[in-house]
Amino acid sequence: MGLDKSSIVKKIFDQPDEIESGLRMVDKDVKIADYGSIDIIGVDSSKALVLIQVGLDDSPQILLDALGCLDWVLRNGDIVRRLYDSSDVNCSRRPRVFVMTPHLSGLFLRMSAYFSPLELDLFEYSYVPSLDGLVVQKVDRERFRPARAEDRAVTQVVKPLYFRLKEILEERFARLEIFEIGPVSLIASDDRILARVSFTEDFLVIDMPPDGILEIKDESGLENVLSVLETRAEKFGIALKENPKDSNPSLPSLTEEELQALGGTGGNKEPDAPYLAETEIE
Repeated sequence: MGLDKSSIVKKIFDQPDEIESGLRMVDKDVKIADYGSIDIIGVDSSKALVLIQVGLDDSPQILLDALGCLDWVLRNGDIVRRLYDSSDVNCSRRPRVFVMTPHLSGLFLRMSAYFSPLELDLFEYSYVPSLDGLVVQKVDRERFRPARAEDRAVTQVVKPLYFRLKEILEERFARLEIFEIGPVSLIASDDRILARVSFTEDFLVIDMPPDGILEIKDESGLENVLSVLETRAEKFGIALKENPKDSNPSLPSLTEEELQALGGTGGNKEPDAPYLAETEIE
């Protein structure tokens, strides 16, 4: 991935809204006895404490690390209350636990099921070098279940829409790229993300904050998406590609003076001399 853990933790700390709306980050790298450290401490929109542990691989060990952090917080409620009293934390609410890794394996997900009594949320993150940023996606465990026959049938309808969208973007925009990151694709240009693309069983979902979310189930809906994207691209100075039909626009007719200057048959120009055969030339 190219980043060490401290850099990843800092990027996650700096972009709370990418993780959950209303989330506030209040501390990071908090050293605690017996369990090392809590990577990030946040507060959600309901004022509950959020403990965030960041892993560098898909080892389930991070689940035990997160459980240890929760154990320490629950056993040291008075200390936590004094430390974060100014952060408007409701310490009567049970803390939530977020675990973030680059990839969640099947083993990881199966083991996480045993932590169901906890308020545990799992996330995958990925570093995008061209954006110098992290993309964080909350994992819906349902998407890891075996696909049903009807799901496969729907995918055969939705997937072609995605590929058609990619084709149209390449045709219309000069500097837009699509980054495929797990279940989510980003429509981005330079350092700016214009939209996120994901799938449900029935729709291609285009999230374009703050313009809203569009759910597309046939090609006719793509025009609405492109209309919004063109507006956003214009706002951020992203050029559209020239229409091949307009690349050689028709020029106005030449005036009589311009024709004369080019050696054409203007009104006052003397007629060309008649052509002489070689036998007529002395």
